[in-house]
Amino acid sequence: MQPSPALDPTRPHINVAILGHAGHGKTRLASALTARSFVHESRPWAKHTRRIQYVDLPTYMVRTEAVRHAIAHVVEHESPFRHYDSLEAPGQRRFIRAAMMACGVADVVVLVVSAVDGALSQTREHALIARALGVEQIVVFLSRCDLVSDPDQLDLAENDVREVLTEVGFDGDNAAFVRGALGVEHERWDATIDDLIATLDRSVSDPARDSDSPAHATVLWRYDGAVFGVRVALAHVRQGVIRKGDRLLAMFRGQRQQVRVEELRVFDRPVDAAGPGDIVSISLGGIADRNAFRELVRRGTVLTARTATRLTRSVVASLRLLTRDEGGRHKAIASGHAGLFCFGATTVQGRILLPPGIDAIAPGATIEGAVVEFQYGVPVSEGARFVLRDGSDGLQRKLGGAPRWAGTSATGSITRVRELDDEAAV
Repeated sequence: MQPSPALDPTRPHINVAILGHAGHGKTRLASALTARSFVHESRPWAKHTRRIQYVDLPTYMVRTEAVRHAIAHVVEHESPFRHYDSLEAPGQRRFIRAAMMACGVADVVVLVVSAVDGALSQTREHALIARALGVEQIVVFLSRCDLVSDPDQLDLAENDVREVLTEVGFDGDNAAFVRGALGVEHERWDATIDDLIATLDRSVSDPARDSDSPAHATVLWRYDGAVFGVRVALAHVRQGVIRKGDRLLAMFRGQRQQVRVEELRVFDRPVDAAGPGDIVSISLGGIADRNAFRELVRRGTVLTARTATRLTRSVVASLRLLTRDEGGRHKAIASGHAGLFCFGATTVQGRILLPPGIDAIAPGATIEGAVVEFQYGVPVSEGARFVLRDGSDGLQRKLGGAPRWAGTSATGSITRVRELDDEAAV
């Protein structure tokens, strides 16, 4: 076995989120990145096609098509200087939680924008979510440039995207842009992917990795097989090092249980350890049966070596309501407003209690000292950033009800943990 790519000090490891509006070329870009990946002669395993993390146990394997719309694709590619993995999230609005999950993992975002269409609704929302969840680095890939004959139109599309980036909080004036086209045979666009990889190498700084703290990972997806009894979690290691044989505490919706790490695999390769920044498949033991595994291990489950980790159900937060022009609410919210708080892969229902003397806050306003009460205990800390979503236009319409607005309504961060609950309290 070998250490994971993130534990190789000679080749920094970067997580990339590929975001953008539906139909602008994200999946094709992810495939092209892998196809043009730099491969060492000593690394023949890097010569594979686009795929999600394979769960390649002796009797069970899961490929990307099985969970195509429920989770971002995870692809691997390399440059002469770095090792990358990219999470390509679906661009449809109904799969926005997959984009949030990708942003919670990402060190840098590659925003794919069609030069024909320019910045559309999901372009703005994906950029807004990335910035709200703390992603500071962004590269824009302007796709389908081969379909635009007027150079001025390319300039207009680029300026449009720069304005959007500036409005959501990025440095739009200095953001790196790569113009290209995929799937065409024309000498002008032959080096498109090489340019993008070179831009990532040049423009993206190495993230700080904390390998000395106790291990802490967030589950992105789970695989469970009824026939062979396979219980595998796809997780992002945020800090520390997870080794084979470790015992971790799994926490989800107030539940706690000790689990055992039986096997670790990174991109279909068994590894001895997974370090900060890795997206790793973990075979878990110590869970009684399949139903218990399905209840405990879900998207957002926390795996930690710190057994003293506590859960909180009440925090003080600072939040800003988005305006209608930003894709947010049309009306003010009152105290007691309920919504879905998204901390990357971890999501929880909660309600907002405004400070005394404030009856409501209007779109565009910023409020300090609001109390947020969660439906169940979650392991969050001061400084954690979140996105608030509310409304419903999906299930209600299917059941014959009138459609209501649904979308991202606010962004914010936790300023103080108000109370800590032990496992008996949750």
